Amino acid sequence: MFGRHRKWRGRRSSRRFRGRHIAYVLEWTVCLGLLLVGGRFFYRYLRESPVFCVQWVCIEGARVLDPQDVLGASGITTDDNLLLLDLAETEARVARVPYVKTCRVDRVFPDRVILTIEERTPMATLLLNNGLYEIDGEAVVLRELPRNGAYPGLLITNVPGLAYVEPGQHLTQPAVAAALGVWDAFSNVSMAQDVTVSELAAYDRNKVLMFCNELPFEIRWGRGGFEDQARRLDILWREKGKELDCKEYLDLRFGNDLVCK
Repeated sequence: MFGRHRKWRGRRSSRRFRGRHIAYVLEWTVCLGLLLVGGRFFYRYLRESPVFCVQWVCIEGARVLDPQDVLGASGITTDDNLLLLDLAETEARVARVPYVKTCRVDRVFPDRVILTIEERTPMATLLLNNGLYEIDGEAVVLRELPRNGAYPGLLITNVPGLAYVEPGQHLTQPAVAAALGVWDAFSNVSMAQDVTVSELAAYDRNKVLMFCNELPFEIRWGRGGFEDQARRLDILWREKGKELDCKEYLDLRFGNDLVCK
């Protein structure tokens, strides 16, 4: 009798445990269902509520660009929800504008977006097939200029292997990089304050011809080391009292042996 009694009590305890376990599972199932339903309605509220609709877009950093063009490129409208706005995608859309170097998008609750852009700075003008194209120091084409209008900086001409360009294109031709390197190096020496560079004929990375309005001869650059070439040229310029006897060219490409003809 005693053994059967223990067996009966064990079965009753097992039933109670299973009952509590089932009730526990049911409670959590109901709670989870309520959370899912509540979360769905809350998400729908956030998505459709006019409280979080974009009402204001502030454009910062636009100097050359029209803020309305930047806004149009961003694709932001008053139908957008501030919470659901894809910041990375918006930044990428604005960054596709050729004149935009960087873009950052910030949310300001409850209804404002701030677009902060950094514009590219024109450095030179590329002459190609009678067309003028503004480019920056990274060789990015910013825009096409009117043929009969003014152009910024100096002209880069005679670039080989280049038949067509368009705004936003990054020019990878070595001759273009060499011309920009020459211009950057020369701009940092004192001689640049005394003469006006009108043209850089970029025939090759090892042959860039500089023409200055005040000089009757061309200056030949190439083979890299443009900073050293600019330094040697500047020393010679000052030692000669800003009067060089060259008639046709001054070649900087042979180290310390400057060739003047």
